[in-house]
Amino acid sequence: MFQDFQTPEYAGFWLRFAAYLIDTMIIFLVFVPLSLVLVAVASATSEGGNDDATMALLQVANTGMNLVSIVVVWLYSSLLESSSWQGL
Repeated sequence: MFQDFQTPEYAGFWLRFAAYLIDTMIIFLVFVPLSLVLVAVASATSEGGNDDATMALLQVANTGMNLVSIVVVWLYSSLLESSSWQGL
């Protein structure tokens, strides 16, 4: 009549830390090349090198990348933590 429920076996500190490092490396491997491409494009579009227009473009690109990275990290974490793969 009654079912025996299994108690979940949670991962320990080091396994969670390893998962955190893997997640960080995945995000790092996506955003570093993207940032380098944006800097290269911004530098290539400028004629003088360190003029005010280039610096303004780099600041806008930096702000955009910060906003995009916040959204991507938030979505990545929330989707993976609420999926059926959580804790595996």
